[in-house]
Parts: sequence; structure tokens; C-alpha cells
Amino acid sequence: MLLGGMALAQQGIIEDIRIHGNRRIPADTVRSRMFTRAGDVFDPAGLERDFNSLWNAGYFDDLRIEREESPKGWILHVYVKEKPTIREIKYIGLNAVSQSDVLDKFKERKVGLSQESQFDPTRVKKAEVVLKELLAAHGRQFAVITTEVRQIPPAAVGITFNIKEGPKVKVGVIK
Repeated sequence: MLLGGMALAQQGIIEDIRIHGNRRIPADTVRSRMFTRAGDVFDPAGLERDFNSLWNAGYFDDLRIEREESPKGWILHVYVKEKPTIREIKYIGLNAVSQSDVLDKFKERKVGLSQESQFDPTRVKKAEVVLKELLAAHGRQFAVITTEVRQIPPAAVGITFNIKEGPKVKVGVIK
């Protein structure tokens, strides 16, 4: 009985954690976000906690954890698909303000959209709002901004803000 119990306990040990699909983020960084370590007893609740911790880090578009039986217990395979990197940002049709004014405003409003940062659609939307406000402050209240995001293989994107500034609004007479 005691021997059988030891064999059962041995079956529940995590022998190794292997990371697959990472490009920029080191495997050690992925492992450091996990609570489970090699040598721990396999725990499904712990694995769920690991999944949530990795997902909430915001680095990945896709994440999957699988376990494989091994002679010593289990091998955990963590499959990740990183969010793409922003390779370039273009502003087409921007005349009323300079690109450096835009970048200063992005910094001031903490937009977090820059080359080599991770692509996040919510940051792109925030950038559009800040861009519209900046143009409105320069008399272009009717500016229309459309954004194009294109894939740049293997794991990057290019963002283009197409700006139609519209007519310049001026105050006529104040009575």
C-alpha cells in the first residue's frame, strides 16, 4: 500500500514546464508569471491560476496550457501567441499640426502608442480620440480619422492614421 501511494504521488509531480511560440518574451519571463514550478504536485486549480496570471499580463493574443504524461509525472506545455509589435506609425493628411505635436500630446495623455510597443486596439482608439481633440483645438472640429492596421510578417503591424482635417472653423464676430 505504501509503495502504491508513493507511485501515485510520483505520477502527480510536474517534471518540467516548456514554453512554445514565444518570440520576444523570454521563456523565463513566462515561467516567472506562473505559480506552478517543476517539482510541484500537479494541481488543476493552480494551473487555472497560472493561466489567468499569464493572460492578465497582457502579452498574448492566444494562450493554451496542455499536460503530457511522462515517466516521472507530467510535463506542462505552455503555448503562447504574442501580441504583435508596432513596426511603424504613419499619419496621412496631417497638416494643421506637426507630428511632434501629436507625439507630445500622446505622451501627455499617456496614450502608450509608439513604435516597438505591443499592439493594443484600445490604445489605437485612444490615439484617435486624442488626435481629434488636438485637431479640434487647432480649428479642425470636423476632422475625420480612419485607421488602418496591416500585418507585417512575421509578428508585427503597421498603423496608418488617415486624416481628413475638414474646413478650418473660425470665430466670426462675437456680440
